[in-house]
Amino acid sequence: MEYIEVPDGLIRKDLIKQVRKYDRNRYEGGTYYGLEVIEEKIHNYEKLDKGGAWSSGQEKWRNELYENIKKQLTKKEDVEEV
Repeated sequence: MEYIEVPDGLIRKDLIKQVRKYDRNRYEGGTYYGLEVIEEKIHNYEKLDKGGAWSSGQEKWRNELYENIKKQLTKKEDVEEV
């Protein structure tokens, strides 16, 4: 069995149905940048961007996490040819 690494542990690769990025505005201001990994259970990973000078790279964090998961899911195993 193959697994992918996520912030709170591991998820079996064959159980993942979809990985989706999203942005969600808060009524108090600021934006949540999130990533949703859907399998039998939905896993949400998000951080709040308060905007302006207080922003600490949450959108970048989300995009890097997405690319890392995508890379793990599409990674081909090295197979030696005989």
